[in-house]
Parts: sequence; structure tokens; C-alpha cells
Amino acid sequence: MTDLSALRQEEPVTLPAGPSLSLRDISPRGGDKGAGAKAAEPTLSLCDISPKGGDEETGEAVSQAIAQMAQTMGQMQLIMASMAEMISATSQSVADLRRQVQRMDKATPAQAAAIRDAIHTRAAALCADYGCAGCEKKVAAAIRKSLRISTGVSSLREISKDHVKAALLQVETWDDFGIMTRMGAG
Repeated sequence: MTDLSALRQEEPVTLPAGPSLSLRDISPRGGDKGAGAKAAEPTLSLCDISPKGGDEETGEAVSQAIAQMAQTMGQMQLIMASMAEMISATSQSVADLRRQVQRMDKATPAQAAAIRDAIHTRAAALCADYGCAGCEKKVAAAIRKSLRISTGVSSLREISKDHVKAALLQVETWDDFGIMTRMGAG
């Protein structure tokens, strides 16, 4: 891997003699490590490296190296953008799965007991309102059946945690006139 820290400095860099040049050939303190006389090697600062300056072959080589780096950086940018999209899609999938798991979580025994107590309380209140004594069990069964149908469960213990409040609200507002008049008549 090439040490690019030398390219950030404004110190003179030594370029090897010859027609080919790559960024690996540029070093901060002078050419190849095995080079003998440093005075004979040409030196350039980063300000002097351009396609117009000095040796035309050197300028072309530097231009090609810079073009290759720009192309590589563009490819890396595309790769990083696609990786960011994949990470975003993955996090969205995880969030969707988390929501599904929360929906699947069953109500706690205490929440199921609260729903059951609310059903019995509402059944007793409705029987008192409609004047039909002794029908609390039948009214509670009707409320329970209505709740099971609306939530899509076969037992009140299967109600999901996030539907408990809605179930309690439904129990508190349940009042089926047809069922209640049949209970009072029968």
C-alpha cells in the first residue's frame, strides 16, 4: 500500500529517472531506497506536478495516475452508496420484524385478568341497567364472544399486548340492545 501522507506535504519529492511513473515511485525523501547519489535525481514539489509542467512524459504519467485514482474513488463511492442502501434495507427489515414480534406477544396473565374483570363488571352493569337480574353469565359470554370475533382470537389469553387497551375499551362500550332484550325476555 502506498503512503499517501507524503502527497499532502509541500516538501520536494524525488522522481526516478525513466519514462514510467506511478504514485508508488514518489517518496517524500528521494527516489528508491537503493539510489546512490541523490543530487542527480530530479525533485519536484506537489505544486510542480501537473500535465503542463516539466517533462511531458512525467506529466502524462501523473495525469494517468490521478485519473486512475479518481476512477477508483468513484467506484468506491458507488460501492459505499450501495452498502448504505443495504444497511438501510436491513434496518428497515429488522424494525418490521420487531413490530411483528410485538404484535405476536400475548397479553400477560394480569392483562388477561383485567379484561376478564372488565367483562364481569360490564355484564353486571348492563344487567342492572336493563333490569334483567341473573343474566350476568350470559351477557359476559356475549361480550367475550364479541371480543373474540373482533380481535380474531379463540381465547382472551391470546389477545396481543398492543390490543389490550382496545379490548378494554370495547368491553367498556359494549352494549348490544338485541342481545340485552333477549336476555331480559328470557
